This record gives sequence, structure tokens and C-alpha cells, in this order.
Amino acid sequence: MFWQKLTGFFFPPDRVIECLETLSLENFSSVLRLRPKRHAGVNTLFDYSIPTVRRAIWEMKYLGNRRLTAVFGQILYEEMLAELSDLSVGEEEKFLLIPIPATRGRVIERGFNQCELLAQAVLSAGGREWLELRPELLKKVRETKRQTELGDKKERARNIDGAFRAAPAVADKVVVLLDDVTTTGATSGEARRALKAAGARKVHSFALARAGVGDDKT
Repeated sequence: MFWQKLTGFFFPPDRVIECLETLSLENFSSVLRLRPKRHAGVNTLFDYSIPTVRRAIWEMKYLGNRRLTAVFGQILYEEMLAELSDLSVGEEEKFLLIPIPATRGRVIERGFNQCELLAQAVLSAGGREWLELRPELLKKVRETKRQTELGDKKERARNIDGAFRAAPAVADKVVVLLDDVTTTGATSGEARRALKAAGARKVHSFALARAGVGDDKT
């Protein structure tokens, strides 16, 4: 919470964010140039190199802006629905919605895990009918450097190698994995590997935005 207050002091709400918060879903998607695209094995919605996209995600990621999180959650929900509509599970079974976990230190620093807030927003948008939020089934078991501080794909892959552990409860389940920004796909790829190693039947990865190496620095 201290981090939120500090960044809020140095970076007070600007007119861009105030404007975005008042837009309809359609206009919000238009302004941020919604373009769903498969990137590094992940279904993504926005291009992080666009300044307005970067600013909106920063506001959500570091300040926990609930209004923007809710809108992003609605857009993600509709994309997930379209992408996964042909899949089926048992009548009483739901897909497991699992956000990319943060280390305890990052959660303490910010006061929240932004990916978990996004997942909650997806449920509020309508996902409760077919998604079950289970963040506890994937843990980050060691501290890593921030991926944005690193260079190429190999360096990022080494940094995140073995960082996640999935619970046995994912066995034979369909998992929807959720991240905020993906660059090389190393983080989602390693999380997906941990889930598959624990027996997950299928893992479908989604992220709000895609970035090139160097573009994801905030």
C-alpha cells in the first residue's frame, strides 16, 4: 500500500487516465487499438508499444486502478469466450483460471498481484459460469530478477527456469493462464510447463498485451 501512495504522490492521475475511465467498452477498445494476436504462444489483446496502452497498464499494475482493471477484465472475458467456446468440460466441471503468481515480496510492495485482480475482473464480467479462480494452485517458489531488466529470450528463460510449482489438484484439468504483459513468452511458458508437469490436461495462455524486448520496461 505504501508503494501505491508513493507513486500516487509522484504520478498523480492525468487527463489520459481520467478520459479512459469514462469511455464505453467499444470506445476504450478503439482508443487502445484492440488487436487480438497470438504472440510467443500467448493470446494477447493489445500492443504494449502504444503509449496509451502502456500508460493504462501501468496504472493498473502499479496503482491498482479498479476501473481500468474492470474494463480490461471485460475485454479479456470476451476474448476468452471467443477463443475457448469450442472446448467443453464435464457438466459440473469448470476451467481453472490461474493468474501468473507474484512473489511474496512483490505482493507486499504493491499490496496486490495485478494478475489476480485481472482474473477477478474476468469473473465479474461473466466468467463465473465456466471459470473457477484458483490462484493457490500455482506458486512462485523462488525470487527472480524482473524480466524487464533482462535482455534476450535465453536470458529471460534462464531467469525464470524452475520458478513455479503447480499443485496436484490441476491434474486432468483445463487451465486458463493469465498474465498482464508477455514479451518472449518465457514466464508463461515456464508456468505452463509446471502446470503440465503436475498433470494439467490443457493450458491456454492469455495476456493483456504483447511487447518486444526493450519495449516492456516501465
